[in-house]
Amino acid sequence: MNWYVVHTKPRQEKMAEKSLQHLELKTFLPLIQKNRVIRKKPQRLVGPLFPGYFFVSFDVDRHYRAVRYAHGVRDVITYGTVPTAIDDSAIFFIRSRLKEGVVPHTPPGFRLGEAVRVKSGPFEGFEAIFEREMNSKDRVVLLLNSLEYKARIVVDREIISSVHS
Repeated sequence: MNWYVVHTKPRQEKMAEKSLQHLELKTFLPLIQKNRVIRKKPQRLVGPLFPGYFFVSFDVDRHYRAVRYAHGVRDVITYGTVPTAIDDSAIFFIRSRLKEGVVPHTPPGFRLGEAVRVKSGPFEGFEAIFEREMNSKDRVVLLLNSLEYKARIVVDREIISSVHS
């Protein structure tokens, strides 16, 4: 059986996946872990890698109608009127990236001396120079360039971005 992409109703990926699992179909809902700052507190969130979409392996002749009308499913992705099969290598590639059931989010790397901007927190809007990553790789050391002074600060990697992007 081939793999197909199912488009879900908003934020109903897990409900749709369970509906299709009840039909004894093989599903694959890849998840990603992201670090976010919510109310000034860092939190790790897990959500769909492709919001609104996941993969299902089924026989089109036998299960297409049941898949299309399952709870939480908006439709099956098609080319014209024919469901579009996904190559097994794409599924294998995504699965090979999983660690403990989720695809880890890898923030962009920064180079020594690169100009960065702080996106949130007490230094929001300040430009700084990237100095180095901390051992945990979630925190970085920046050289804050102010008119009056220069200071080293340690911030979460998630709250900085390149000035040139």
